[in-house]
Amino acid sequence: MTSQGFLKLHKTNLATLIAYITLK
Repeated sequence: MTSQGFLKLHKTNLATLIAYITLK
């Protein structure tokens, strides 16, 4: 996995986590 791919995945997970906390 490239660092760029990892960064994109991390940003996606972070956005999902924020949405989860906000909706909770």
